[in-house]
Parts: sequence; C-alpha cells; structure tokens
Amino acid sequence: MKVVLCGQWQTCAGAALIAAPAQGCDSPSDREALEAVARGIVQTLPDARVECLPFGPGEAFVEACEQAGGPEAAFTVPFDCEDARSLGAAVRDLAGRGRRSVIEAGHVASVDLWLSFLAGLAGLSPTEGEAELSLPRLREGVGGLVKRCRQELGEYAPILAATTLRPFTGMASMLAVNPDLTSREDLDVAIVGEWVAALDAADARARTSVPLAAGAPPRVSTLPGGGAGGGIGAVIAAVGGQIVDAGDYLRDTAGLAQMLEDADMCVILEPYLHGPLLAESYVPTLTGACADYALPTLAVGVDSSLSRHEVAQWGLHGVMLGADSVDACENLGVRVAHTWLRRMKRSI
Repeated sequence: MKVVLCGQWQTCAGAALIAAPAQGCDSPSDREALEAVARGIVQTLPDARVECLPFGPGEAFVEACEQAGGPEAAFTVPFDCEDARSLGAAVRDLAGRGRRSVIEAGHVASVDLWLSFLAGLAGLSPTEGEAELSLPRLREGVGGLVKRCRQELGEYAPILAATTLRPFTGMASMLAVNPDLTSREDLDVAIVGEWVAALDAADARARTSVPLAAGAPPRVSTLPGGGAGGGIGAVIAAVGGQIVDAGDYLRDTAGLAQMLEDADMCVILEPYLHGPLLAESYVPTLTGACADYALPTLAVGVDSSLSRHEVAQWGLHGVMLGADSVDACENLGVRVAHTWLRRMKRSI
C-alpha cells in the first residue's frame, strides 16, 4: 500500500492573522510535520510505503524544488520581508552564470518591495538605488532600470511563482487589501499613483524593442500575480520574466502526477482549513491532481471551520484535526493508519 503525504505546515503570519493566533516557536517545520505523520503510519502498518513531498508556500516551496532537482534556483519572499535587494542581487548573479531563478511570493506585509528588488536586480548599491529611485525622478529611474534589466537578463529573466494572484493595483490588489483582508489605509495616494505609473510606463517603453501580440498588452500593475511579493511580480513581468501559478508550477516541477499514479491514498497537511486561506492555498492543486486518479484524499490540520459540504467542495474526503506538535502529528499518523488505511487494505 502506498500513501503520498504532501503539504505544508508553516502557514505565513498573514494567514495566521485570519485563521488563528500565530504558531508558537515549537511548531514543527514542514519536513518535521510530514515525517512525524509518516512515522505514525509506518509504526502502525509496517508494510505501508509513504512518500513525502513538501508542497506549499515559503520554505516548503523551496524544499520541494530542491528535492525535485529542477533546473531553476528557487527562492521565497518571507511574509515579513522589508528589503528585497539581496534577492534581486542573487537573481542577477545566477543569470550572469547562465541560470534562471524561480521566486515564490504571496500576499506579504510590505507593498514597496518591488523598489528594492529592482535595485538589486540592476546591481545598484544602496546609495545608487536611493538616488535612482527617489520620488522626484521615480518614473525616469524605474524606466532606465527596467530597460537595463531586460537587456542584461535576457532568457534568464526570473519566474514569479505566485501564491496569490492579486494584482499590484485595483480594487482587490496588494495596494488595496491587507493580508488579513482588511482595507489598507496607511498608504499615500500620491505615492501609490507614482509607483503604478512608473511601473506601467517602464514596461511599455521596454516592450517597444520586442514584438507585440495583437491588441494592447495588459499593464503589469494589473496582471494577476503582479502584486505578489509586494510588487515583485510586476517587476518580473516588466523585465521579461513570467508569472505562473505557484501550485501549478510545483505540481509539474515536483512530479506530483508520477507520485500519485500508483498511490492508494493522499494525505494533505494544511494547518488551517478555512475558506479565505484555502482560496490562496495549494490544496486545490493537490485535490485536483488526486481527482485525476480517483484517490481518497484526507486533510490533516490544526483547526477547521469547514462544513461537510465545504470539505467536499474543496475535493477532500475527510479531515483530521489536532496536529499542533510533532507528537500530535505522529499520533494523527497512527489514527490515519487505523481508521483509513487498514479499512482500505482489507478491501483491496
């Protein structure tokens, strides 16, 4: 009997604001939680074969890419990141060595990370970046840097794996909505207007040297996923990179279909099973892949507000809760083996 065990445990602080108090420092890591559930299953059913795959935002995304050995170097934008200059510099350095980067990013606390990311991507020092991207000459500075990055990065322009598809600007954008889904009220309208205008104008100018498809291209500030990482998505689109859905990218890169092909069951770790969180989680990607093989799919978490009807709507066949520590995760693995796997084993 084969069980595919996948998912994540380190829900970002922004999601925890919606779902529950932030997790404590002894909350297990993604890998620790997966391995604990696997131990519980194997202890109960020694002949069970369990394959673990981190699958989610943050470090789970990076670890899954590294485990799969994909061609791109993987990075993530932490929820509380305040300066993305080093990330931009790392992407630039890899491109110079002929390697492309993929950056996972979601709905983060800061909305101006695109400025420091662009400065790092262009190879500017902090002093140079401050001069080039000062407000009086922002449009000119952003335009010049975007054009330079597009030329220098070429085919190695990065991929943005968007955990959120919020655009940079608009009614439901990164600039309009906080991570806890309340309205942003701390931004200066004039500054925001300059940011948006600078990005869109820079992208429009950069595109004049490349063939355009029929019809006017969408503005980068309104692209789905353009707001991911505090506007990093919009910058990546402007310099010639791609924005892709993070779950779809990980599904294809990590070889999820191959893992599920001969499996008997899939267990998904997702700590907070609440509608607003699941809408921007990787769970729909996982349950969709499981549906292709008609696999029983069980979610293991800490807390849930889903009704039975909603559980079915998300493509799940059951939910087990209470996994708030390594020991609790292991105990839930034992329960999964007793209640689901033994019954399935008898029916095979």
